[in-house]
Amino acid sequence: MGVILVFIGSLLLYAKSKHFPEFLNFVGIRARQKPVLTRAVAYIAFLLSILIFTVQFDFATALVIFMITVMLTLGLMIILLPLN
Repeated sequence: MGVILVFIGSLLLYAKSKHFPEFLNFVGIRARQKPVLTRAVAYIAFLLSILIFTVQFDFATALVIFMITVMLTLGLMIILLPLN
């Protein structure tokens, strides 16, 4: 569940970018209309995922897993989403 929340938060933050793919434009338009709300929801998703990882693992291990998951999801989004 924490990995899914990290993916949702990363997608929301990437949706505000000008390089966001056109085939997911319904997400990008809504994210650009309300950027403060989008950023708040993304950061809340990140905090909930850290909380879930902390419950499952120890705090230090949860932070390491969270950082690895964030780097992996952002890297995959930047590489795979533009491939239509």
